Amino acid sequence: MLIADNIHLFYCLNVYPAGTKPEFDEAVFHRAARVLAKAGLAEKNAVGVWLRDSLLHDFDSFSFSSKLKDSALYCPSFNGFPFSIFHASRIKERVYQPDWSTPQRLEYTKNLGLTLSRIIEKGVPGSISTLPVCFRDYADEEITARAVDNLRDCARFFRNIYRETGRKISLAIEPEPDCFLDTSEAAAAWFEEVLFNHGDEELLREFIGVCLDTVHSSVLFEKPVDTLENFHRRGINVHKIQLGSAIAFDSPTGLAEIGKYSDEVYLHQTRVKNAEKFYSYTDLPQALSEKPQGEWRVHYHTPLTWQGSGGLRSTSSEVDREFIARAIKYGVQHFEVEIYTLDVFPDAELDSDEVFINDLRHAHQLIRSCL
Repeated sequence: MLIADNIHLFYCLNVYPAGTKPEFDEAVFHRAARVLAKAGLAEKNAVGVWLRDSLLHDFDSFSFSSKLKDSALYCPSFNGFPFSIFHASRIKERVYQPDWSTPQRLEYTKNLGLTLSRIIEKGVPGSISTLPVCFRDYADEEITARAVDNLRDCARFFRNIYRETGRKISLAIEPEPDCFLDTSEAAAAWFEEVLFNHGDEELLREFIGVCLDTVHSSVLFEKPVDTLENFHRRGINVHKIQLGSAIAFDSPTGLAEIGKYSDEVYLHQTRVKNAEKFYSYTDLPQALSEKPQGEWRVHYHTPLTWQGSGGLRSTSSEVDREFIARAIKYGVQHFEVEIYTLDVFPDAELDSDEVFINDLRHAHQLIRSCL
């Protein structure tokens, strides 16, 4: 929804299975429309759409735009991180494939940009979030060099769309634990020293920036406001902020509870910090096999309004007025609630509609309080 001065709040529909056209339509025009109507925050509401590769080829942009209008919806942003199946099967590190070194990722993202330019309303900024180049285990000099070439190609393509249509689409690279770009410092340094240092700097700065995911920052023991400051100080645009909370606890208090949050679908990168050492684990089971003492942070997208369970707590306090106010000051226009792990969330008492209604209302109030 439009809150003020081109500031848009929406939630990401990658929480719903949308592997087929009927599932996609159900996610957008039934489930999301129902949630947004119940939330009652605006007459016209925004949705953050996930459109997988196989649905993109024959996608009818005109029909989709008409349905959005009829449903009092609009779409300012795509989640272009997951390429294919994202639910009900083992995803784990497969979510990073194909990576930015491949023609498949480039073509997919170009097609997303073209599609978004056809459905976005005039004057509304468009954003597409995407993976942070590749999974760290797969990174080498050849892969990252090809990725830079592909990202430059994508930026030129988005510039051409802007020149031809007047619709401006920006690519938002999303740093994530255990990926080639994880911490804000690593990401910012790569932007400055590599991506922006191979020619076309003005073009790349304009059309490629970051998607700041507050869950990812918190897992890495970075306060989201510090992550934001680091990018702003380096002149790297934040095109989208994804709002959510990670799981935190102090061992051994939460160890009995955290085990049930391990699943076979998603990676739950884990960090543990104590006075002597910083531990990094690619997935929660690895951390549980060692059980180091200290404060734990687990990559699990929990609602902003979730208060914790047992010995577990949320990092939602880090998504505060200071962070939102500074984001608005620095020109961030897209705020997206993202809780894709809701389908594997162990708390059976949570109703998915109510989760998103409560989180959207919470985020709406937080943003409004900063205007």
